[in-house]
Amino acid sequence: MRTEITGGFVRDHLPPVPADADKFTRGHLFMVCGSYGMAGAAVLAARSALRTGVGYLTAAVPEQVWPVFTAAVPEAVCLVYDGQDPDSVREAMKKGVRRADAVLAGCGLGTLRDRVLPVLLPICGKPLLLDADGLNYLARAGYGTPLENEPAPAGAAASWSASPDTVLTPHAGEMARLLSGTAEDVQADRVRALERALSLYGGTVLLKGPRTLVGHGGSRNGGTQPGGIFAEGSRPGESLPRETQPDGIFDGGSETGGTMPSGTGS
Repeated sequence: MRTEITGGFVRDHLPPVPADADKFTRGHLFMVCGSYGMAGAAVLAARSALRTGVGYLTAAVPEQVWPVFTAAVPEAVCLVYDGQDPDSVREAMKKGVRRADAVLAGCGLGTLRDRVLPVLLPICGKPLLLDADGLNYLARAGYGTPLENEPAPAGAAASWSASPDTVLTPHAGEMARLLSGTAEDVQADRVRALERALSLYGGTVLLKGPRTLVGHGGSRNGGTQPGGIFAEGSRPGESLPRETQPDGIFDGGSETGGTMPSGTGS
Protein backbone atom coordinates (compact mmCIF):
# COMPACT_ATOMS: atom_id res chain seq x y z
CA MET A 1 0.00 0.00 0.00
CA ARG A 2 1.24 3.45 -0.90
CA THR A 3 0.20 6.82 0.45
CA GLU A 4 0.07 9.97 -1.65
CA ILE A 5 2.48 12.67 -0.50
CA THR A 6 0.76 16.06 -0.57
CA GLY A 7 1.12 19.36 1.18
CA GLY A 8 -1.61 18.26 3.56
CA PHE A 9 0.26 15.06 4.38
CA VAL A 10 3.39 17.04 5.22
CA ARG A 11 1.47 19.54 7.36
CA ASP A 12 -0.17 16.69 9.26
CA HIS A 13 3.24 15.31 10.17
CA LEU A 14 4.74 18.56 11.43
CA PRO A 15 4.52 19.05 15.20
CA PRO A 16 2.03 21.72 16.30
CA VAL A 17 3.30 24.98 17.81
CA PRO A 18 1.87 25.51 21.31
CA ALA A 19 0.13 28.80 21.95
CA ASP A 20 2.60 29.61 24.72
CA ALA A 21 5.72 28.83 22.65
CA ASP A 22 8.67 31.21 22.86
CA LYS A 23 12.20 31.37 21.50
CA PHE A 24 13.50 29.02 24.18
CA THR A 25 10.98 26.30 23.33
CA ARG A 26 11.42 26.55 19.55
CA GLY A 27 14.94 25.13 19.35
CA HIS A 28 18.46 26.56 19.60
CA LEU A 29 20.54 26.33 16.41
CA PHE A 30 24.29 26.89 16.37
CA MET A 31 25.55 27.74 12.89
CA VAL A 32 29.17 27.90 11.72
CA CYS A 33 29.10 29.66 8.37
CA GLY A 34 30.70 32.50 6.44
CA SER A 35 34.19 33.73 5.63
CA TYR A 36 35.80 36.73 3.99
CA GLY A 37 34.00 37.33 0.71
CA MET A 38 31.18 34.92 1.55
CA ALA A 39 29.25 36.68 4.30
CA GLY A 40 26.14 36.31 2.16
CA ALA A 41 26.13 32.53 2.62
CA ALA A 42 25.97 32.98 6.38
CA VAL A 43 23.24 35.63 6.07
CA LEU A 44 21.09 33.44 3.83
CA ALA A 45 21.50 30.40 6.09
CA ALA A 46 20.60 32.42 9.18
CA ARG A 47 17.54 34.03 7.62
CA SER A 48 16.34 30.66 6.36
CA ALA A 49 16.73 29.11 9.81
CA LEU A 50 14.76 31.88 11.46
CA ARG A 51 12.07 31.85 8.79
CA THR A 52 11.54 28.11 9.19
CA GLY A 53 10.97 28.39 12.92
CA VAL A 54 14.25 28.34 14.85
CA GLY A 55 13.62 30.12 18.13
CA TYR A 56 17.18 30.96 19.17
CA LEU A 57 20.07 31.33 16.76
CA THR A 58 23.75 31.50 17.67
CA ALA A 59 26.23 32.09 14.86
CA ALA A 60 30.00 31.61 14.97
CA VAL A 61 31.37 34.10 12.45
CA PRO A 62 34.94 35.25 11.78
CA GLU A 63 35.92 38.79 12.65
CA GLN A 64 35.88 39.97 9.02
CA VAL A 65 32.29 38.78 8.55
CA TRP A 66 30.78 39.93 11.83
CA PRO A 67 29.95 43.59 10.91
CA VAL A 68 28.07 42.56 7.74
CA PHE A 69 26.39 39.58 9.35
CA THR A 70 25.12 41.26 12.51
CA ALA A 71 23.73 44.17 10.51
CA ALA A 72 21.86 41.79 8.21
CA VAL A 73 20.65 39.37 10.92
CA PRO A 74 20.30 41.34 14.18
CA GLU A 75 18.24 38.50 15.70
CA ALA A 76 21.29 36.22 15.89
CA VAL A 77 23.67 36.02 18.84
CA CYS A 78 27.20 36.13 17.47
CA LEU A 79 30.29 34.27 18.64
CA VAL A 80 33.04 36.24 16.90
CA TYR A 81 36.28 34.31 16.42
CA ASP A 82 39.69 34.79 14.84
CA GLY A 83 40.04 32.12 12.19
CA GLN A 84 43.83 32.29 12.39
CA ASP A 85 43.91 31.64 16.15
CA PRO A 86 43.34 27.98 17.12
CA ASP A 87 42.41 28.94 20.68
CA SER A 88 39.81 31.41 19.45
CA VAL A 89 38.32 28.80 17.11
CA ARG A 90 38.24 26.17 19.84
CA GLU A 91 36.57 28.47 22.35
CA ALA A 92 33.85 29.54 19.90
CA MET A 93 33.09 25.97 18.82
CA LYS A 94 32.90 24.64 22.38
CA LYS A 95 30.72 27.49 23.58
CA GLY A 96 28.35 27.22 20.63
CA VAL A 97 27.92 23.46 20.75
CA ARG A 98 27.39 23.33 24.49
CA ARG A 99 24.03 25.14 24.49
CA ALA A 100 22.72 24.19 21.05
CA ASP A 101 20.03 21.68 20.16
CA ALA A 102 21.37 21.31 16.60
CA VAL A 103 24.30 22.50 14.49
CA LEU A 104 24.64 23.77 10.91
CA ALA A 105 28.11 24.07 9.38
CA GLY A 106 29.73 24.73 6.05
CA CYS A 107 27.87 27.47 4.18
CA GLY A 108 30.48 29.90 2.88
CA LEU A 109 33.26 28.66 5.18
CA GLY A 110 35.81 28.61 2.39
CA THR A 111 39.28 27.56 3.54
CA LEU A 112 38.29 28.19 7.16
CA ARG A 113 36.77 24.72 6.94
CA ASP A 114 40.23 23.27 7.54
CA ARG A 115 40.63 25.23 10.78
CA VAL A 116 37.09 24.99 12.09
CA LEU A 117 35.75 21.54 11.23
CA PRO A 118 38.59 19.48 12.76
CA VAL A 119 37.60 21.16 16.04
CA LEU A 120 33.82 21.08 15.59
CA LEU A 121 33.17 17.56 14.32
CA PRO A 122 34.72 15.57 17.19
CA ILE A 123 32.92 17.60 19.87
CA CYS A 124 29.57 18.14 18.17
CA GLY A 125 27.43 15.34 19.58
CA LYS A 126 24.27 17.13 18.37
CA PRO A 127 22.11 16.75 15.27
CA LEU A 128 24.33 18.17 12.53
CA LEU A 129 23.71 19.44 9.01
CA LEU A 130 26.77 19.79 6.74
CA ASP A 131 26.51 21.76 3.52
CA ALA A 132 28.81 23.36 0.97
CA ASP A 133 32.34 23.63 2.40
CA GLY A 134 31.41 21.16 5.12
CA LEU A 135 30.96 18.60 2.35
CA ASN A 136 34.12 19.72 0.58
CA TYR A 137 35.98 19.18 3.83
CA LEU A 138 34.73 15.59 4.06
CA ALA A 139 35.80 14.94 0.49
CA ARG A 140 39.27 16.37 1.16
CA ALA A 141 39.66 14.59 4.46
CA GLY A 142 39.95 11.15 2.96
CA TYR A 143 36.46 10.08 1.94
CA GLY A 144 36.26 11.17 -1.68
CA THR A 145 37.97 13.37 -4.26
CA PRO A 146 40.10 16.24 -2.94
CA LEU A 147 38.78 19.67 -3.89
CA GLU A 148 41.01 21.30 -6.51
CA ASN A 149 43.66 18.61 -5.84
CA GLU A 150 44.46 20.12 -2.45
CA PRO A 151 46.10 17.83 0.13
CA ALA A 152 44.01 16.46 2.97
CA PRO A 153 43.82 18.92 5.88
CA ALA A 154 45.52 18.32 9.20
CA GLY A 155 43.23 16.64 11.70
CA ALA A 156 41.23 15.16 8.84
CA ALA A 157 37.85 13.61 9.49
CA ALA A 158 38.66 10.10 8.27
CA SER A 159 37.94 8.80 11.77
CA TRP A 160 34.74 10.81 12.06
CA SER A 161 31.48 9.03 11.36
CA ALA A 162 28.07 10.51 10.72
CA SER A 163 25.49 9.69 13.35
CA PRO A 164 21.88 8.91 12.42
CA ASP A 165 21.18 12.58 13.24
CA THR A 166 23.66 13.89 10.64
CA VAL A 167 22.33 15.40 7.40
CA LEU A 168 24.46 15.97 4.30
CA THR A 169 23.01 18.20 1.54
CA PRO A 170 25.14 17.96 -1.63
CA HIS A 171 24.34 19.13 -5.13
CA ALA A 172 25.60 16.97 -7.99
CA GLY A 173 29.10 18.47 -8.00
CA GLU A 174 29.55 18.06 -4.26
CA MET A 175 28.16 14.55 -4.41
CA ALA A 176 30.68 13.72 -7.14
CA ARG A 177 33.55 14.83 -4.90
CA LEU A 178 32.14 12.82 -1.99
CA LEU A 179 32.01 9.72 -4.19
CA SER A 180 35.27 10.24 -6.15
CA GLY A 181 33.31 10.52 -9.37
CA THR A 182 31.94 13.15 -11.73
CA ALA A 183 28.77 15.21 -11.75
CA GLU A 184 27.83 13.42 -14.95
CA ASP A 185 28.05 10.07 -13.14
CA VAL A 186 25.79 11.38 -10.38
CA GLN A 187 23.19 12.78 -12.77
CA ALA A 188 23.18 9.60 -14.86
CA ASP A 189 21.90 7.57 -11.88
CA ARG A 190 20.96 9.81 -8.99
CA VAL A 191 19.35 7.03 -6.97
CA ARG A 192 22.50 4.90 -7.19
CA ALA A 193 24.64 7.88 -6.20
CA LEU A 194 22.45 8.44 -3.17
CA GLU A 195 22.67 4.78 -2.20
CA ARG A 196 26.46 4.90 -2.40
CA ALA A 197 26.61 8.05 -0.28
CA LEU A 198 24.37 6.48 2.36
CA SER A 199 26.56 3.39 2.50
CA LEU A 200 29.71 5.47 2.80
CA TYR A 201 28.55 8.20 5.18
CA GLY A 202 25.36 7.05 6.90
CA GLY A 203 23.02 9.61 8.40
CA THR A 204 20.62 11.32 6.01
CA VAL A 205 21.70 12.50 2.57
CA LEU A 206 19.73 15.04 0.54
CA LEU A 207 20.83 15.15 -3.10
CA LYS A 208 19.70 18.51 -4.43
CA GLY A 209 18.53 19.08 -7.97
CA PRO A 210 15.43 19.44 -10.15
CA ARG A 211 14.25 16.24 -8.50
CA THR A 212 15.60 16.24 -4.98
CA LEU A 213 16.27 12.86 -3.38
CA VAL A 214 16.48 12.24 0.36
CA GLY A 215 17.74 8.97 1.83
CA HIS A 216 18.12 7.70 5.37
CA GLY A 217 21.08 5.45 6.06
CA GLY A 218 21.59 5.36 9.82
CA SER A 219 25.17 5.06 11.08
CA ARG A 220 28.07 4.45 8.68
CA ASN A 221 29.85 2.23 11.21
CA GLY A 222 26.65 0.26 11.73
CA GLY A 223 26.60 -0.83 8.10
CA THR A 224 22.92 0.00 7.66
CA GLN A 225 21.31 0.11 4.25
CA PRO A 226 19.14 2.97 2.95
CA GLY A 227 15.89 2.95 4.87
CA GLY A 228 14.08 5.22 2.48
CA ILE A 229 14.56 7.61 -0.40
CA PHE A 230 12.18 10.47 -1.10
CA ALA A 231 11.99 11.94 -4.59
CA GLU A 232 10.75 15.51 -4.81
CA GLY A 233 8.96 17.00 -7.77
CA SER A 234 7.76 13.81 -9.41
CA ARG A 235 5.18 14.04 -12.15
CA PRO A 236 1.67 12.69 -11.43
CA GLY A 237 1.75 8.90 -11.39
CA GLU A 238 5.51 8.71 -11.93
CA SER A 239 7.64 6.20 -10.04
CA LEU A 240 11.35 5.54 -9.98
CA PRO A 241 12.41 2.48 -12.01
CA ARG A 242 11.80 -0.63 -9.94
CA GLU A 243 15.30 -1.98 -10.52
CA THR A 244 16.85 1.15 -8.96
CA GLN A 245 14.74 1.14 -5.81
CA PRO A 246 16.23 0.00 -2.50
CA ASP A 247 13.93 -1.18 0.24
CA GLY A 248 11.78 1.61 1.61
CA ILE A 249 12.08 4.03 -1.29
CA PHE A 250 9.38 6.62 -1.52
CA ASP A 251 8.65 8.87 -4.41
CA GLY A 252 6.67 12.06 -4.04
CA GLY A 253 7.09 15.74 -3.41
CA SER A 254 4.47 17.34 -5.60
CA GLU A 255 0.96 18.35 -4.65
CA THR A 256 -0.49 16.21 -7.41
CA GLY A 257 1.58 13.06 -7.30
CA GLY A 258 4.04 10.91 -5.44
CA THR A 259 3.86 7.90 -3.22
CA MET A 260 5.40 6.45 -0.10
CA PRO A 261 5.36 2.84 1.06
CA SER A 262 3.38 2.31 4.22
CA GLY A 263 5.51 1.54 7.23
CA THR A 264 8.23 3.99 6.22
CA GLY A 265 8.90 6.80 8.67
CA SER A 266 7.52 10.23 7.96
